[in-house]
Amino acid sequence: MEIKDILEKVKNQEIDINEALDLLQHQEDYACIDYDRQKRTGVPEIIYGAGKTKEQIAGIISQMLKHNQQNILATKVNLEKYDYLVIGTLESYINIRDYFGESKVVPIYIDLEDGERLMRAIKREKKQVLPQYEELCRRFLADAKDFSKENLDKAGITRYFDNHNLKDCLNEISDYIIAQSHSKMEIYNETNGF
Repeated sequence: MEIKDILEKVKNQEIDINEALDLLQHQEDYACIDYDRQKRTGVPEIIYGAGKTKEQIAGIISQMLKHNQQNILATKVNLEKYDYLVIGTLESYINIRDYFGESKVVPIYIDLEDGERLMRAIKREKKQVLPQYEELCRRFLADAKDFSKENLDKAGITRYFDNHNLKDCLNEISDYIIAQSHSKMEIYNETNGF
């Protein structure tokens, strides 16, 4: 939860001052996110996952997405203890797959018709204090190139999920992850003599 959200809850008398202080202190207990790191150094912020729960990592990812962080990577995660959802570019997926092994990674590609994707992006951009329409167009065209069918095929991603209806899309993704996890576990067990 962002500081602004916590202050709104105090203002609306949904929580008291002490609860707000607890929330603010808890936020800083496990992460200090450098949102400007990529601009400053050319290297994106990386989540140090050692000792963090999957809920904490999910919270950090959520905060990074709210601040328009596009490349998100977590290191030192415990794949034996937790499952993780990583959101990133096609290049980041390939790197993660190659590092952890194909049996440990389930790719999820969420697709949306280009016109609808552009309209949603414009609607989000309009809400900004200073909308950056040129940057929006540049990112839209770069994503179309980066996530082309040819590049997805090269990465071995053949299953796409249509994001026209969010509830249906999430149900399909959930079913797919469960099926893939069982399938990959069977392959892992057979390979390792279990």
